[in-house]
Amino acid sequence: MINLIILLFIESIGLCSDNEITNGKSLLLITFGSGPDQYSDKTPCSFNFSTSHEQIFDSHIYGGNFAFLNAVPKLEKVIYRYHHGAQDHTKNDNGGYMYFVNILRSNIPLFYSIVNNLCIGVCYEFSMYLANPMQDIILASTQPNIRFEVRNAVNGNQLLAQFSTGNITTYQKLTWSKYGLLFNASTTSVVLLMFSNLGREHGNDLAIDDIELRVCSTDHSGVYPPG
Repeated sequence: MINLIILLFIESIGLCSDNEITNGKSLLLITFGSGPDQYSDKTPCSFNFSTSHEQIFDSHIYGGNFAFLNAVPKLEKVIYRYHHGAQDHTKNDNGGYMYFVNILRSNIPLFYSIVNNLCIGVCYEFSMYLANPMQDIILASTQPNIRFEVRNAVNGNQLLAQFSTGNITTYQKLTWSKYGLLFNASTTSVVLLMFSNLGREHGNDLAIDDIELRVCSTDHSGVYPPG
């Protein structure tokens, strides 16, 4: 018998529409690559970001751990049901990896990356696809609730924009949803951040893929850095 895994795609409001994109090239695009092994040997440094969680290379993904994997593993938590075998979001990448994290605490970085050479006055979209890898909410399990932040990388870490997803619910089929925020660049270098709004209880696992920063503006006017 062949098991078919169906992926659903949902977009949150407040993101770029396709006709608002004026630059086909992303300033940042992290798909985590692909490969035949279930667990990638690449590290966050390979993708120009850092995280406060600890990387592992097997299915024992406990609180505070993460892995880059190409299918949701059969986790060692018999009281929960996960979408075992479900795949990443990136299209047309056989064996594509995702960032799978078991969130331990709130307000510690899940994602931290500095991006340079932005154009002052231009609108950008910082986004990614997120999925709750659990099938059911049971035993008062915590659903992930994520906060995006954009900060000035140079001038005192000033907060430029932020957005919270609210609770990312479970579905009977693994459902990837696009979340993100728009901001007008007031500086040429920014820090892109992602945090959990909730500390770890039961659940609080999250799958992440296709992290992107791209131009979202119908007007090219702005102050561009040299080169």
